[in-house]
Amino acid sequence: MLRSAAFDIEGFATQYLGLTIVYENIAEEDKTKIGFLSDGKTPLKVLRNNGPSAVVFPVNTVVIDRFLQRNSESARRRFTIAHEAAHYILNMHVPMQMEACYKSEYDSESSYSFEDQSRIFSLNESFADRLGAAVLMPLFLVKKMLKRHNNGNKVICYDGGVFSQSQKVAIQKMANDLGVSYSALINRLRELDKLEMRPIDEYITKKLGLGVM
Repeated sequence: MLRSAAFDIEGFATQYLGLTIVYENIAEEDKTKIGFLSDGKTPLKVLRNNGPSAVVFPVNTVVIDRFLQRNSESARRRFTIAHEAAHYILNMHVPMQMEACYKSEYDSESSYSFEDQSRIFSLNESFADRLGAAVLMPLFLVKKMLKRHNNGNKVICYDGGVFSQSQKVAIQKMANDLGVSYSALINRLRELDKLEMRPIDEYITKKLGLGVM
């Protein structure tokens, strides 16, 4: 169940943007594809009774891989919906670029074609990720979470992305309340300048008590 602080991304996508969300077993050759925004022309392979079928979904239909309906995948599901909603918003501002959009999760152990790598790391995908994160974690909600779980202070981060145990706990509590992943929240905190960077030597001496004569 979502906490009260979590943004209603499904309501935003369906009621405000007018998108349709459906869940299917996506059967694309690229197994990292977990979300899709249809342009009404591009087929998407999904599992149907007789196996994989190429289906053309109505325009502005968001197709989410069915496994993301599991409770344990709530954060990934919400971010995938936010990502596709962000594509829709971006397409409204640049209509000449309207096309079907995929949400993929990069797998370092998989082999990708140059075309797939270009798509995954394109500016368009990066913009959709950042806009999706901004929708899920607007500044006022992040400030509310910092006040609730970190006394209103910035999160302390030491060189190399090191966090103390107490800060890790605070980040996880904030992420749980916002309905996002731990890593997504850290990226958003960095974007909003809500990370206070400190030298790693301070962590070693003050937190670990090492190197002190």
